[in-house]
This record gives sequence, structure tokens and C-alpha cells, in this order.
Amino acid sequence: MFEIIITKKYLWLPVKNDGKKVFAQVFLGKETIYEFDIEVSLKSADFYAAWNVENYIGKAFVFNGDFPAGWEKNIKNKDTLPKKEGRFPFIHFAPQIGWMNDPNGLVFANGIYHMYFQHNPFGIKWANMHWGHAFSKDLLHWEQADEALLPDENGTMFSGCAFLDEKGSAGFGKNTILYYYTAAPASGRSHGKKFQQMLALSSDGFNIKKLPTPVIEHIAGDNRDPKVFFHEASNAYIMVLFLDGNDFAVFRSQNLLEWQLTQKLTLPPLWECPDLFPLTNENGEQRWIFWAADGYYFIGDFNGYEFIPKTEKLSAYATKLAYAAQTYSNTNGRIISQSWLRTKNHGTSYTGIMAIPVSLSLKNTKNGERICLEPIEEMKSLRKNAKVLKSPENGILTSLNENAAEIILNFYPCNDGVSVLDIIGEKLSIDFSLGKVAFKGENFSFSNSDSLHLRIYIDYDALEIFTLDGSIYFPCEWDMKSLTGEISLESGNRMLESAEIYELG
Repeated sequence: MFEIIITKKYLWLPVKNDGKKVFAQVFLGKETIYEFDIEVSLKSADFYAAWNVENYIGKAFVFNGDFPAGWEKNIKNKDTLPKKEGRFPFIHFAPQIGWMNDPNGLVFANGIYHMYFQHNPFGIKWANMHWGHAFSKDLLHWEQADEALLPDENGTMFSGCAFLDEKGSAGFGKNTILYYYTAAPASGRSHGKKFQQMLALSSDGFNIKKLPTPVIEHIAGDNRDPKVFFHEASNAYIMVLFLDGNDFAVFRSQNLLEWQLTQKLTLPPLWECPDLFPLTNENGEQRWIFWAADGYYFIGDFNGYEFIPKTEKLSAYATKLAYAAQTYSNTNGRIISQSWLRTKNHGTSYTGIMAIPVSLSLKNTKNGERICLEPIEEMKSLRKNAKVLKSPENGILTSLNENAAEIILNFYPCNDGVSVLDIIGEKLSIDFSLGKVAFKGENFSFSNSDSLHLRIYIDYDALEIFTLDGSIYFPCEWDMKSLTGEISLESGNRMLESAEIYELG
């Protein structure tokens, strides 16, 4: 046990990956104000976790935990955050420090996109779920802010959503941002409690205040992940919630505070992180999409009380890398989805990145109506140094010099031969005889009777591939130490009609 008197805005806590795991409790007088797991060592730290303690300046913290004797001497009290060090993706968001998973509270408010996320600020492994926070004016360039929601006496902060209360229906004023999140019990002061749905609010997206009582108490299992929207046709607010197994629930409300259960539904193999949103098909007809964490979804009808599936289970992803997608709230009719890419730690100060935001639409395919995912239009603004090649010969197409890139490949219809794109030593194979695209042990099928168009985004940690019509999304992980090298074409015959190459920045 040791004491620290707070004199400056941030407390820097040294973290050693794979060091001794300590359950830390921080007291202010007799009150427990913070609890977290942290890996520590008396040796040099791999990085510092920063805790905003501005509201406690002049007060004394008492730390309790099985810390190595003298470890506290490495704690720093600073007015600034630790310097960002190491390599980071260029076009994907990654936290400066720590583990990241599900996107939470995606909302556009006051001219700013807010992206909150499941975050462990004390290590590169899953633990200590907080809501991290990043914000952007264009969905492309993100600035990380201080932690938005910290664990408390009700538990750690699991996933949820944000909703802009334009009408002031909840009674906190018009345009208040409401945050619905799950309090998940953990060790320490929340031990023995049950999962419940809580509410917090903010006027600006940065200063967030939690309300003390749940909006929905425990129903079943580890019920979690509330997602809220307004249903105009029935003039009510709707919440979808994961219950347990493959079970979900639908709730209605007139004031965003009191919720009436209107449906329990079972949708195997869907589980956790539900979303429910409308899409208009190519005939101008509205459909409703019930979506869950793995990118599985059903197309159906929703009357404000119940969702009625009209299709079998469908899948939006061609690999298992993308997970826990959520649509942004208050985007004026645009359906923008953000998912987490479950990348491993590659010797960096973070684990996990966010995928490129995508626009969702509903299109007719040979197999019926399907969701199509296309990179948001804003991605085009990153393009520079364009290079367009007509019927390119085998050999080097371009070279990268520590930058991200976008490559569009347009192939002729072909039912024979293999074309290989070598991307800094990693091979993307397009087998026209089998109708398969393969990369890093993953593959997807395409019709070799049609022309094939691929859009490829190259960055640290992940390669994301879209067909130009959005019908296939194929994200893959790779461990690249450098994005300097050549991209070359190896083709059995003249299959490639053209290539467009852009640096991104």
C-alpha cells in the first residue's frame, strides 16, 4: 500500500507486458474510486497508461495491491499525455495504448463523429473494460480523447450505443447525447452483481455524466449491448438487446427512460452486439435488417414492436476478422457501419484496429437481396499520386515508401489461368479456373463468367478487399514490419484490363 498526492492532470502508470499481474484498488479516504488489473515490473516499462485525475488535484490517493516494493517510484504525475511512439496504421484507427475491441456509441453530434470503443488502457490484453473515445470531422482522421466511461461500483463498461435526443424526450434538454451501456460485474466492489443496462448523458460528447440507476435491470444471462433508435412509423424509441445464447429482445419507449419489452426472439447463430436498421432496396421498398456481431444478419419486417425475419441467416463478411459492427446514429439517412478488426498484437503498444467505415445498401444479386458494403465516399479524399495503367504487363506496378495505398484491379471475364498480385512479398492469388481469390490462407469465390473488379486497401495490420459492387468484403490480417516495397503482377495471360493505384494520406 502506498500514497500519492495528485498535483497535475495525468497520472502515468508504468505497464510491463507479461509482467506481474496486480489487482489495484485506489482509495480516496475510505471511498474506492478505481479498480483495475495491471501488469507491472521493477524493470523499465513498455509504456505508460495515463489516467486523467484533474478533478483530484490536491488530494491523496492510496493504492492497494500486491505491487513489487518500490514500483510506485516509477509513477509519474504530468500535465500532458505520454508521447505517441512506434508505428501505427495510416488509414485505420488504433488506440495509442492498450487493447481495443467493439466500437461503441457511434454518433454524429455538433459537427463531430464520436467513436467510443471497448478499451483496456492498462495493457494489450483484454481486461478492464472502459469506453475509450476518439473523434473526427470526416470519419478518416481521428483524435483520441481521454477515457469516456470508467469502471465503477456496478462493474466494467461493456458495449452500448449513443443516441442524440433531438426532441429532449428524456427530459435532459434537446440535443443531449444519451449513452446506453452495459455494466458488467467484475472482481472487487462489483463482484456478485448482475449485468444491467445503464444510462449516461452529455451535451458535447466529451463531458459525460452517469446516472445512478439502471434503465433496464437484469433479464437473463449476461444480457448486454443495447442499441437504440427512433422508429418513425410507430412514433417510438426502440432498443434491441442481447440476452443469452442466440436470444435477443426488443423494447419500446416514449421517453427514452422507461422501456417496455415487446418481443423476445431467437435467431441462431446470431449472438451479441445486435443492431436493427432499415435499408431501401433497388425497387424503393424498405426492408429491416437484424444484425449481430459476426456479421450475420436477417432481412425482414419491423412494425415497431416485433421483427419478423423473411430470409435465412445471411453473412456480410467473407472472413472472421471483422466483428461487432455498429451503425452510426444521426447520419441523415446514411447507413454507415464501423467494425472492429480482431488483429493480434504485432509488437506495438496497441492490440486491435477499427475497419474502414463502410456504407451499407441493399442490392439484388443472383442469390436474392443482399447487403453490400462499400468504403465510405470520404475515402476518395485520401487519394494522391494517382497512377492508371491500361492492360498492364507483368512486373512491377508500383512501389510503396512507408504509406498506405488503394489499388483497383479490373479483370476481363475469364475461366482459365491464375493472376497473382505480389504485395511486398505477400501474394494475392486470383484463380479464374476455380473462381477463387485467396490471401493468407483465406479465400472467397466469384463468378468467372463475369468481369471481376477488386478494390484493395493496404495498411499496417490489415488488408481490406472489396468487390466494386460491394457484394463481397474480404478483410485479412497481416503482420507487416514495413510498408516499403514493391507491388508486382504475375499473370498467366492478359487477364487484367486496367489498374488504378493511389497513395493514401
